[in-house]
Amino acid sequence: KNSVAGYPSIHREVEEELPNIFTRYAILRPNVFLQVLDPSQGGKLFGIDLNTAKNNNHETTIIRHVLAANPNLAMIDCDDIASCAKKILLSPEDDDHYRGRKYELTGPATTSWMEELKKAASIIRPSSSSIEELSIDTCLDSLGMPMKSKELVESFLSTLISYKKSTDHVKQITGKSPKSISEFILSNPRPFLPKKYSRLIATSKASSFREAATVKDECSLLEDEYDRLQDGELLIRVQVAGVNG
Repeated sequence: KNSVAGYPSIHREVEEELPNIFTRYAILRPNVFLQVLDPSQGGKLFGIDLNTAKNNNHETTIIRHVLAANPNLAMIDCDDIASCAKKILLSPEDDDHYRGRKYELTGPATTSWMEELKKAASIIRPSSSSIEELSIDTCLDSLGMPMKSKELVESFLSTLISYKKSTDHVKQITGKSPKSISEFILSNPRPFLPKKYSRLIATSKASSFREAATVKDECSLLEDEYDRLQDGELLIRVQVAGVNG
């Protein structure tokens, strides 16, 4: 194991040193964060931007993603990691239940995180999406990384993709199951919503709704419209509408 270079070996060295520094400690080893799927957080490496992905026949959005190499990747919400840390840190000083223990924190087991994301996205978007594997080399080449940086990141990505199991450690610590990818997207839909939509506009008074209203397609959702959304509020996609009277 000591021959493994880069990302894994650095973490291992830190973990091995902890008993020499602290008498009370626990180690949390989280899996890939669900938050990196948000383009504003994961960037071009991990972010999934459903608004700029290639569209096939205007029906299916094709997304090529480096993490698709592992369909069973049980990604975890950062809030669940924080809940675990809070539970341990607030435990009584004389409680040795967590002392020296190592927890591998993952989301729920999944047969395909890509299918889960596709199903959740179909609820908030009019078109479907399909996620296909993107090789590490192709991914890093597209980012134009220098060779030295590419080698380090390649080791990091290989480590992430190789992790194929899920655990119940979040539930062991907090008593609650971790959030699934579907729950994450539906509770945080803003990064995955369409940026274009049709808007019904009336520009003047008229004797009837039909006479006054016009439909304007390909409208952009302005940033301040996102910002005005409060907790408990949502955007509604109207598929069919009727007017009484």
